[in-house]
Amino acid sequence: MEDAYSIIGLTKKMASGTEQSFQRRIADFPCMFNMGSSANRDETDLTAKLETVLQESGFDQDIRRLNYLTWIQFNLEKLRGQEHKESLQWNEKAMKLSSGNDLVSLANRIYLSKYIGKEDESERCLHELENRRSIPDFQDLLADAKAQQAYCYARIGDPKNQDLEIDLYIQALRVKTDFRWNYGLGLACMRSMHIHMKKYRFKFNRNERVQLGAAALFEAIRDAPDNDLRGQGYMNLALLQSYSRRFAAEDLTDRDCRILFNNLSVKELIDTAVELGPNDYKVLADCGRAIADDDKEEAKRLFMRSNAIQRNTKACYQLGFLSSDVNQRLALWLDALKLSHYGDKAIIGGIQKILNERARDNPINKCFHQHFHEVGTAKKDVLILVQDENDQVDKVYQILTACFGLTATKVVIQNSQSWKTEVSQHHVVIIILPRLLNSHFSEEITFLVDKACPDGRHQTMKVLITDQSTRVPATLQPFKQLILADVLENLGNGQITYQTFGGKNLQCISLLKLFIFLIEE
Repeated sequence: MEDAYSIIGLTKKMASGTEQSFQRRIADFPCMFNMGSSANRDETDLTAKLETVLQESGFDQDIRRLNYLTWIQFNLEKLRGQEHKESLQWNEKAMKLSSGNDLVSLANRIYLSKYIGKEDESERCLHELENRRSIPDFQDLLADAKAQQAYCYARIGDPKNQDLEIDLYIQALRVKTDFRWNYGLGLACMRSMHIHMKKYRFKFNRNERVQLGAAALFEAIRDAPDNDLRGQGYMNLALLQSYSRRFAAEDLTDRDCRILFNNLSVKELIDTAVELGPNDYKVLADCGRAIADDDKEEAKRLFMRSNAIQRNTKACYQLGFLSSDVNQRLALWLDALKLSHYGDKAIIGGIQKILNERARDNPINKCFHQHFHEVGTAKKDVLILVQDENDQVDKVYQILTACFGLTATKVVIQNSQSWKTEVSQHHVVIIILPRLLNSHFSEEITFLVDKACPDGRHQTMKVLITDQSTRVPATLQPFKQLILADVLENLGNGQITYQTFGGKNLQCISLLKLFIFLIEE
């Protein structure tokens, strides 16, 4: 697949001579489309990033986020073979919000116009961009453009881009001071200290990186316009010191830490952060992370406070780690996965480990887990049928595929004329029914699947999206193995319960927000 973050797809559409001239002229104007190396991402990742921004308050009044959205939307449209209408709309909003004074949105427009074949518009915008060199505040605008590129690298999240992000923030701060840039620089330095970064074997002086990050965060705190932002600054200082003491800067002494962090310990930094942001669930969760190794009970209190304000992935995941009860840990990690936009691999790995351990002892878990685990090795053997697309259906699909390693084919019946052929080519068929179950639709699907699989070798399961009720509808009687999925509420912690269905006893267990029913013959 072509790299969704690459400009290669753009340049292929340009003649080589014209392209060289174009690249020379625009090279000094940073934007979202001429960034350096970055990791490849698939459509799911890009969609998650898009949805994350759209759920943030005030995103449509922030030029940085509008420019980032332009780029994300463009790549999604490119992957899907769609017209570039929405990316142009985001770009238009950014240009309007900045009154045309933002170099990044103007440069983005140049690339977009060129890609869709509007050469005259692209050339006009490029000429306008080149004329900006002569205005008095050009260096300030250029610094802002570099800082926007750094911001975009941070949101991509690829560790390989971290040095580029840090260098761009440093370049911008040489021109003028901006608390957002200092904050971004401090964050990048803090993240580079995390133990997970060691596997990348990046070459930089860790002590200098800690010093740079601490100085930047203290400056950001000094210039921050409100207490919430100051609280976030102290929270990140606590994380930076915690990381540097534990596993990042091996040669950093206690005396060095006292000097770099203004004689404030991790506990003192956390206390200040919580005092400034007592109702910020993100601050509370990250403060819990910073103190977890030294004081588990205090960390647990902070995570619980964070969840009480807004249930979130980080607090649930960390509380799961701190819990000695396996059932509670599983329930918390399932919540963490449900709340995560990205299907975090660490969360999935933890859940899979628990399921693997349980499978040895529990026949229901064994049946469910081994079935999907074995099927997952033959990835094209799984077909998921859905009546139509919606958020709840997509969430069930994501959980099934993420936790059991499936890359199943998903077919929307309303959009497909060949779904019966698809059924005949797959060993396992999972049917995700709509929330409002239409009995006629259910019976029709049952009949058609049976007709398409005359040899009886296909296992068919139905996935019904429900509310909080666990009642089994009569329309599901023909199926011996049923899954009822609830993607809105926490429906259990893996304990076995018993219900009656059609005069038969059911063993029911909730896993991955899915209820599995096995009918006893």
